[in-house]
Amino acid sequence: CRRGAVAASLAALLPGDVRAVRPRWWGRVGGEPLPDAPCPAKGIAVASVLALAARYVDAPDPVARASNRLVMILLANQPTYPLLVGWATGGWTESLALLMVSTPFFCAVPWVTRRAPGMGVLAFPAIGALNTAFCTMVLGRASGVEVFLVPCVVIAVLVRPPTGSKRATGAMIAFLYATFAVGRLLPLVPVVTLGPEQLEALVSLNAWSAASFTAMAAWTLLRAHSP
Repeated sequence: CRRGAVAASLAALLPGDVRAVRPRWWGRVGGEPLPDAPCPAKGIAVASVLALAARYVDAPDPVARASNRLVMILLANQPTYPLLVGWATGGWTESLALLMVSTPFFCAVPWVTRRAPGMGVLAFPAIGALNTAFCTMVLGRASGVEVFLVPCVVIAVLVRPPTGSKRATGAMIAFLYATFAVGRLLPLVPVVTLGPEQLEALVSLNAWSAASFTAMAAWTLLRAHSP
């Protein structure tokens, strides 16, 4: 990264009397010292982070590995969700930061998957359902947040624990339905109060987001099942 490295490269490329490369009669033109070459430290750091993330989501089972990648995609987008909610509703409130409470739990899913594959792959839709219920408490039922239960059901059906237990999958689907039912039956006063036009915009945002993630989850997990 220093000038010495550049000089060494030029000496190898142009052997002999290198003074001819920079004649003295040019005066100041071209006589200034070469600037330091930019060090690729940032690129190396980014590559290291990506490699670390790849090792973290890796798993022997291809379906579990695909599920972990979906977790990382969700985590990459989760910080933008409160901002998108504020943009869609035309206002920002500190209470929207509550929508990121589930982040540490999603981060733990690949770690659980490596130690208990059957539990780990089903932890993803379970945490997703609980997060959906919590976000419904924050934004209210009229916000349409409950539509995110759809990708939870799709993931629960397609992850298929490595043990092949149909009971585990059935129990998870029952849990997802119970989460929806409890959220619908219990009295609820949302933390964030929104008007009709704000709710309409938020419903549209949640519908597009849930549909996009459902399609991505189905495509990713079905490919993992393919031989």
